[in-house]
Amino acid sequence: MVTTLYNPAMPGVEVHATTIDNILNTDFFYTPIDSYTYGMLLIFFSSVIVGLILYFLPAIFSLIVFFLSFALLVFVNYYLIFTEHIIIGFTAPFITLFLTTGFFALLSYYFENIQRKKIFSKLSSKVSKSVAQEILKHDEDILRVEKKEVTVLFSDIRGFTTLSEDIKDPIILIGILNRYMSPMVESITEFNGTVDKFFGDAIMAYFNAPLPLKNHADMALKSALRQLQRLDTLNIELKKEFGIELKIGIGINSGEAIVGEMGSSGRSDYTLIGDTVNVAARVEQLTKDYNCKLLITQQTKDLLKDTYNMKKLDVLRVKGKKEETIIYEVTS
Repeated sequence: MVTTLYNPAMPGVEVHATTIDNILNTDFFYTPIDSYTYGMLLIFFSSVIVGLILYFLPAIFSLIVFFLSFALLVFVNYYLIFTEHIIIGFTAPFITLFLTTGFFALLSYYFENIQRKKIFSKLSSKVSKSVAQEILKHDEDILRVEKKEVTVLFSDIRGFTTLSEDIKDPIILIGILNRYMSPMVESITEFNGTVDKFFGDAIMAYFNAPLPLKNHADMALKSALRQLQRLDTLNIELKKEFGIELKIGIGINSGEAIVGEMGSSGRSDYTLIGDTVNVAARVEQLTKDYNCKLLITQQTKDLLKDTYNMKKLDVLRVKGKKEETIIYEVTS
């Protein structure tokens, strides 16, 4: 009686008989002369092939690729042993597969994290950090094109052309403009608004997109009032340093607009278009004619929840509109 892998007490003569039978029928396992080549091919698959697949896939798919590759190696090993009776070392390919998957998963995660930080940094320059974090939590569907009620804000520096002619040094001029833009943008993002773009010394922003915002009309108006407050503080500094004061006009309008990711396949931006945007721009220009700082339309006034100091200024047809528009001046 002898001990074998399959039986702790097996007749020795049966072992001899099985061995002789395997020899006579050439039914036995063997390692081929070129087993080294086979092993290298399996290592090549576990490293280069799997690595290329992982390189072009997000890190989230790493685990799926690993299990599929692992299953393929197990199947090949099973087929070679029990069908072809070939024994090839699979330890090295399995270890290579594990190391390759781990390496590319970490690499993909690293670069995705860097890209995520870049996107967050870009979003943070247009919206508040809390809104940017919420946008990153959602899928890309949040940037789809849709019709949505928004409140649009335009602001512009009065007499900036004259100011640029008075200040000959462009470095100083840009420095003043940057010092103006920073508190204005902060006043917008503070109330969860989104800075859409800059037109030289003008700013366009909107509220209630891409994420829904309760009382977006109030948020836009409060943002405008905060801009005027911070401008007063900035003017104290500018008057001491350069003997100048900046004056701005702000126009606000509410209504439906088309919002979403727009542009070419190579470059696009999340923005909005529509009649609501055009009216807001026209209202901002009217602040020059009426010599006031802040104007809103009837559409915005109807959405306001809080109380503000305002007076009805005029009923008119803005350029490009057939319907009459009622405008109000807001002081606080």
